[in-house]
Amino acid sequence: MKVMKQINLVLFFGAFIFLISAAHSLELDEKLTLRVLKVSDSKKTVLINRGLEDGLVVGDHAKFFQTDGVVARGVVVKASPSRSIWSLYRIIARQFVRNDYVMKLKIASPVELTDDATKMIVPQIPISDSPSQEDLGAADQEDLSMLKADEQKVGRPTADEAVRGSASVSGVAWNKTWELYANIYFNGLGSTRVQSGSSVVVGKSSASDFSFGFEKYFSNQHSWIHKFSLAIFLHTFSQNTVISAGDEKSESAFEYGVAVSWHFLEDPLAYHRLIAMVVGTFGLGISKDVIDNEGSSNFFSGGVGTKYYFKNGVGVRAIIDYYFRNESYIIENADDYSIKVSGPRILVGLSYRW
Repeated sequence: MKVMKQINLVLFFGAFIFLISAAHSLELDEKLTLRVLKVSDSKKTVLINRGLEDGLVVGDHAKFFQTDGVVARGVVVKASPSRSIWSLYRIIARQFVRNDYVMKLKIASPVELTDDATKMIVPQIPISDSPSQEDLGAADQEDLSMLKADEQKVGRPTADEAVRGSASVSGVAWNKTWELYANIYFNGLGSTRVQSGSSVVVGKSSASDFSFGFEKYFSNQHSWIHKFSLAIFLHTFSQNTVISAGDEKSESAFEYGVAVSWHFLEDPLAYHRLIAMVVGTFGLGISKDVIDNEGSSNFFSGGVGTKYYFKNGVGVRAIIDYYFRNESYIIENADDYSIKVSGPRILVGLSYRW
């Protein structure tokens, strides 16, 4: 039994890490709205306001386009959390490759280039591993130095703000995508013991439960996963149960699980705003009954709540949910039995994002 519990724990954490890593890169044909920050004199190299946080990685190819059609094709040669440098190898509408121009990009497969001038539809520029010093003027070099400083940047412009020339976002901490939280639960759960096909209502339970977890958010506002967050957590509690005859016993449990939250009304990375959410949890655990028998358990819950964060990353949360746990006990030389615990809970907690 202990070996199976360890395997289940590894599977939970492995699935969580896989989901996080899979959500970071853009798929073929995904689109982003961008603003061109700087263009080299030769127009072979451009710096844009999208980077790693938006799912762009070195080696990505894309079409740059606007309403009238494709402007250029290029490849990412350098990237920071919120900016990236592109080497343009095909320029179709040269007049649109300019500073502060707003357009879109679509991730595309690499284009095979040809040296045969008779087969060229538009002028093509060979791909270089990195932009040359000659291509980048003094102003460009100054902007490229900001790539390192970008990692400490709090805001990034949205598409609308890019059109207005805004340099930062008020109320959204784009680079704070990790969170540590601690919750306390207040509940009134009903318990039912099932043994040999018969059900016995054991009594009502009241307890204060605690959980601790890590939560991951996704800063790519153009991706469907931006509204979601994933968390892994540990949950431990001890509760008193009133037996039918009036006797009171103590039970305990240790659980580990995964939580998925969907945020609405406000951006999940917003601060100084109330963020509404729907949250669901599921997982496994180890439990002890009133006579210290050890068993295994599984649980799930669903509810709604709200979060509020300050600019420094400190936050508070409150959730109302419905919780269900099934405990199974295998006893030597005795009948096996199970206990079902269910009911509403109120959760309040503190957190810190970075």
